[in-house]
Amino acid sequence: MVGFGWTGSLLRSTWISFSIVLAMAGIFGGVAQHYCSKASKITEVLFACFLSF
Repeated sequence: MVGFGWTGSLLRSTWISFSIVLAMAGIFGGVAQHYCSKASKITEVLFACFLSF
């Protein structure tokens, strides 16, 4: 791949980690929406909903 330089190398070496973090964020968002749908900030989700279990 000529012309991509360091950006192509960076994307090739981090796409797995990025995909894992993206999936985890999506799962967390879905769980937070399900259990604490009225929260509008992450701090409200963490302190009001998840720590009250």
